[in-house]
Amino acid sequence: MLVVLVFALMVCSGCGSSKSNIVYLKGERKAVLTAPAFFMDRQGDLYPPFDIKVDVDRNEFISSSDGVRGRSSTKATLRAYYQRHFEKGDESWTALLDATGVDPSGVFDQDWDRIQVALRKRVIDCFKVPVGQEVVLVIHGFNNDHGTANTWMSGFDSEVKRRRPGAQVVRMYWDGLRGNAMGIGIWGEAQFNSPRVGQSLRRILNQVDSGTKLRIFTHSLGGSVVANALGNGGGAYNGFSQSWNAVVKERAGAMDGEWRIPRNLTDLRVAMLVPAQPPTAFNDFSLVTEGMQQGVIPSRIVVGTSEGDIATSKFILHCGTWRTGNTCMPLRQQKTCRELRKVFDQPGEASRVRLVNFPRPIKWYHDHGVPSYVEDRTEWNELLEQLFEDDPPIPKSTVRFCPSVAS
Repeated sequence: MLVVLVFALMVCSGCGSSKSNIVYLKGERKAVLTAPAFFMDRQGDLYPPFDIKVDVDRNEFISSSDGVRGRSSTKATLRAYYQRHFEKGDESWTALLDATGVDPSGVFDQDWDRIQVALRKRVIDCFKVPVGQEVVLVIHGFNNDHGTANTWMSGFDSEVKRRRPGAQVVRMYWDGLRGNAMGIGIWGEAQFNSPRVGQSLRRILNQVDSGTKLRIFTHSLGGSVVANALGNGGGAYNGFSQSWNAVVKERAGAMDGEWRIPRNLTDLRVAMLVPAQPPTAFNDFSLVTEGMQQGVIPSRIVVGTSEGDIATSKFILHCGTWRTGNTCMPLRQQKTCRELRKVFDQPGEASRVRLVNFPRPIKWYHDHGVPSYVEDRTEWNELLEQLFEDDPPIPKSTVRFCPSVAS
């Protein structure tokens, strides 16, 4: 009986409480001036510069009905917020037009799209670095508002600068939802945001200069954002992906246009720490359209796994429970290895897939936050070496070079 009660409380995703979307207000965006950064809402639209006030009541960004069943709230978006101000013709709208240099046409949808183009150009400038210099894109996971994410991102930024003094670190903040009262039911809801955010990130990445040395580090659900930015990352969620609307599905494997898969990324490595997604999240990259795979193949993909991760294991429940979002990639190491190699290994080359296995603590479960994994110095160092070094040292026992797919 107790187990049933615990299960009900953990899974419940609408039992008298609602999740809230993350809102990045002026002060929070201003606090990240120490590093290049950009902020996205749940639809993937970009926030304005920090000096433009987004004076929103956080309660406006509450959404209690959208998620895995395909319902969506248009209220909890920047577009809806600014459309209300457009209709009022007030200073919030005119300040945004002035800040982005957009000459108003009087048609909201047209002006909003032009504003987003102007904001994307500013973000793309963050990726413009001297030839040979690395750009490190850092993406947080779910339930990370500005304060939570900024704490560990600042530490990560400092560590990267020590290891790679010339690197440009770019932080991405997005709406991974806030749901402390939600239990694990939040996973499925947050995973519903990540494809839309990832596809909008794609509109930035596909304009990065070809040959840029791009290194991407993600934590938790940030892995799902990247899977959808680099290609068709949504087909492996079983019935869950059936809830996505037609627009999201159409964009998933786009070969051209502003939503195109970013094939300009010719020097790319990706490291995902305990990625909250299925082992099969990248499988649709293997689909072929117009003679090309529906996803970018990085030169190296590194996964920090932990069989004892408390969040992705969902404590006493199964990581693959559909209603709560499949989060098995960091837990099912052999399956993860097999599925990733099927997608990313290239004929005649050594495997591009690396797993770095973080230990199960004596207390049985490993805390999910980045700071707790940083404390595992041997494994943490090896994960970063695999991400940055061209010829990393001979791996210690914690690095698993995946066996062949046939074995």
